[in-house]
This record gives sequence, structure tokens and C-alpha cells, in this order.
Amino acid sequence: MKTVLLVCFLLGTFINNGALAQPKTNKRLEAAIESLEKTAFIKEFKKCKKQIEANVADFKATPDIDEQDIRKVKRAYGETQEAFEDIINGFKKDLISKGNRNFIAANPDRYTDFTKRSLQEANEDYLSNCQSLMDKVTGKSRSALLIAVFDILLPTIKDLVAYFQEYKKAIATDNEAYIEDKLIKKLRLKAWDSIE
Repeated sequence: MKTVLLVCFLLGTFINNGALAQPKTNKRLEAAIESLEKTAFIKEFKKCKKQIEANVADFKATPDIDEQDIRKVKRAYGETQEAFEDIINGFKKDLISKGNRNFIAANPDRYTDFTKRSLQEANEDYLSNCQSLMDKVTGKSRSALLIAVFDILLPTIKDLVAYFQEYKKAIATDNEAYIEDKLIKKLRLKAWDSIE
């Protein structure tokens, strides 16, 4: 009988301490992520991502493409995906690192210049490698669509800096999984095999 009571007591203590309870979502973090998703930068970045994926889907839907050309484009797309992954992973680190957020808030021009340069390099690499291969193989030119979207994206970096200045205390390192789930994974380019 004492053993049963002891087990019930320990189980009750365990449950009350929250070990079995669902984690509570930080309302400030939710608001910060919602605000970030509404920034012009995130909206335009998503358009850029969707345009790249649409261009690849269009290429993949083109009939009678030589297998060797498909392999070349797939390899070039993989390189594009890696370049954008580096940018997104850096952005995620900026979000969860207090030191990075403070630096961005204090040095908006340096962050803007660095981010702009990184995005331009990734975009130019995509256009000159992956997109130019797809255009050559299909006889279509879709580069102009992405250039137009990308030209709108670059000026929105200042919007992102303003976000960091306003929300620099709302996000903490222990929120990494939440940030990944609610925001970052939406920004990642799809894997080649997932694009249809």
C-alpha cells in the first residue's frame, strides 16, 4: 500500500513539474515571428524561392530532355540550393544569437551590405549556372522573371534590419526548433526530387 502511495505521489510530482505537460508557446516569440513574416523582406524572399522552384518545375516538365542535361541542371540546382542554405542558416543564426541581433541593431549598414552581397552572389550563381542551363536546354528564357523579383527583394533588407532593432529581445537560443518550424523551413529551397 505504501509503495502504491509513493508511486502516486512521485507521478503527481512529476506531472506537476511539467515533465509530461505540453510546452507553452512564448507569446512574445509568436508575435516576433508573425511580425517577421509580414516584413517585405520575407515576403519577397519567398517569391524569389517560389520563382526558382517554378523555373525548375517547368524545366522538369519539359519533354524529351537528354539525361545528361538533366544531370547537369540537377547538379547546378544542388549548388544553388547550398548557396541559399548558407544564407538561410546565417539568417537563422542571426535570429537566435543575441550577439548577432545586437550587432545588426547597432550596425545596420554593415548588415545590409553583407546580406545584399550574399544574396547577389547566390542569385548570380543561380542565373549563370542553373538557370542558363535550363534556358539553353529548353529554348525558353525565364531569367527575366527572377531578376524582376530579385530586384524587389534587395531594397527590403532595410526592412529586415528594422525588425532586428525592434525585436532583438524577443527571441532566444532555446527557441531554435520553434523558429525552424514556423519560419526557416518555409524559406528553404525544396530538394530537386520534391519539385514537381
